[in-house]
Amino acid sequence: MKMKKGMWALSVILMLLLVSTAAVSAGNVLDNKKTIENNYVPVEMAYCIANATFDDFLSSGALPEEEFQNAVVNRIPLIIYDINGLKLYYQFNLEIDGENVGFIRAAASKVSGCTVTMVQDHPDATDYELAEEKSKNILIAKYGVAALSSPEVVCYSYPKTGIMFETINPDGKIKRIILDAHDYSIIPERKPAFKGDAGMWSVYDDIECDSIQNRLSKWDENVKNIEFYNDKSSLIDITARSTFNYRKIWNNNNLVAQPNQFWCCVASGKMIAEWFSSSHTLDYIAGEMDAGTSQNPKGATTYGELDYYEDSPTGLNRDVQYCNHAGSVTWNNAYEHIQTKSDPLTSSVPAHERVCAGWGQYTSGEQYLYIFDPGPINVGSTYWENWDSVTHTEYILVD
Repeated sequence: MKMKKGMWALSVILMLLLVSTAAVSAGNVLDNKKTIENNYVPVEMAYCIANATFDDFLSSGALPEEEFQNAVVNRIPLIIYDINGLKLYYQFNLEIDGENVGFIRAAASKVSGCTVTMVQDHPDATDYELAEEKSKNILIAKYGVAALSSPEVVCYSYPKTGIMFETINPDGKIKRIILDAHDYSIIPERKPAFKGDAGMWSVYDDIECDSIQNRLSKWDENVKNIEFYNDKSSLIDITARSTFNYRKIWNNNNLVAQPNQFWCCVASGKMIAEWFSSSHTLDYIAGEMDAGTSQNPKGATTYGELDYYEDSPTGLNRDVQYCNHAGSVTWNNAYEHIQTKSDPLTSSVPAHERVCAGWGQYTSGEQYLYIFDPGPINVGSTYWENWDSVTHTEYILVD
């Protein structure tokens, strides 16, 4: 929804000067933590960006008008941190008469290289205030941990969220404890080893030092056509701003949620199986993918996935292209598959698999994938994901 223009308009150039991108000196050893913090996006600017993005997605139809035409962007965000306590996202709810109908996640630091990381077209399934209270009670009752810091909502293994506390060990050392925001399991202090494995990592960890200056420049480029006003409202100049184009081949009826921590690959396989008119059950697919049983689940192997999709006579028997290197795991490859085949593909990020069933792109170049995520457990989610917001590790193109 467009906001009313303020009395005193400031050009975006002036605003960018006021919160200018901190320069990264070539040849110096970069302190990533300091660079991330020095390039935090002010909350009010992030709100303007979220508001502008909402207008873009609504006017294009990527957010259906019949569902979102009366929605507004709540200007008070949920701040989501990374596992090291750095601000990662500002989550702005989309609301109709105070009821949450979706959200927009804006990058909290320009180092992300994109202004908005995610646009979700349905409400967040998590009540974070309740999750914080439950997590605190579980730690005290089950583990006897009483010396807790204030809780922080964290993205501990993208896109999974949790509640993080700090406590002090008997030897005086500070220790972080993260509980999953959905099942309240304690997350082990290690990187996950496979898709579906428990563990923690930060999106910031995947950002190479030598890419930071380019990411800062991309952030600046992406906001240049948003106007900012000193009454903290925003307005989009439609004639100056680029257009968002998109294509979806699925709707929410195609979503299948994973029933446990491990079966993101299995639930993704179920979504694809149903697309090709197969009635294979989750347990059947798990057996084909060597992912255990519902009573004793485990993570699927890549070999097991490919066997199910292509090689096994009792699987789907489809044509498959497996991509797992930077030259093939690209936005263009996903776009071409959807455009030419009109079929979905699996899209993996570190330790997690989803299905991609759509693409989006601004005429200025910023790119999105439309994701059908089997997580959270027993819920699932659909959202537009900015290509630059996370490392994409693997595709399985099925047709």
